[in-house]
Amino acid sequence: MRYRLGKLSDLRQIVNLHYKVRNTYNAGYFAIMGKLFITEYYKIILNDPYEVVICAEDESGILRGFCTASLDVNAQFNRLNNHKFILALAALPTFITKPRMIIETWKRYRAIKGKNMEKFITQSGPRCEYWTWDSDFKDSASSVALFNICLSILYELGINILRLEVDIENVRILNFHKLNGAEVIEKITLLDGRKRAILHYNLISRFEKNKR
Repeated sequence: MRYRLGKLSDLRQIVNLHYKVRNTYNAGYFAIMGKLFITEYYKIILNDPYEVVICAEDESGILRGFCTASLDVNAQFNRLNNHKFILALAALPTFITKPRMIIETWKRYRAIKGKNMEKFITQSGPRCEYWTWDSDFKDSASSVALFNICLSILYELGINILRLEVDIENVRILNFHKLNGAEVIEKITLLDGRKRAILHYNLISRFEKNKR
């Protein structure tokens, strides 16, 4: 398995991997939005100099997983806001087939702008966003290595504390992060009733300990 930085040329494979996740875990906003929206989202992410995208590809050059993180969530919100019209157009097919997503998108937009009280993700500092692996390619060791390589790169970039969110019903992933050294610092309930844990990794203690 080869691990490397993600590039815009990886867009199609990244979108396909993310879209495929709904086959195994269909909760959440991105699990409902269509492929056109996800494509426009990752165009923004892959063009953003403050996003870190790490890919895992097999010997044939096929992407089997990827992990993304933002160096600054507030700055990311601002950049996504600059592309809100493109994202809204890309969301139109989903809005037509699933009208309730209009309201969900509006709520999400207002939360990002700080105009409502719902908190659904970490809203400041560095944040780990998506860690995705091809469910048809059984290699859990490489999947874990992908995530931990992302942590090590973020540490080398000067990140001390990295936060992320996991739905509590996603027990397997939540337990992995706890065993991998993350701490639950807060639990929140979303407006749709889902319970979510906000975790953080202390990258200083994690990697300084390994140096001793």
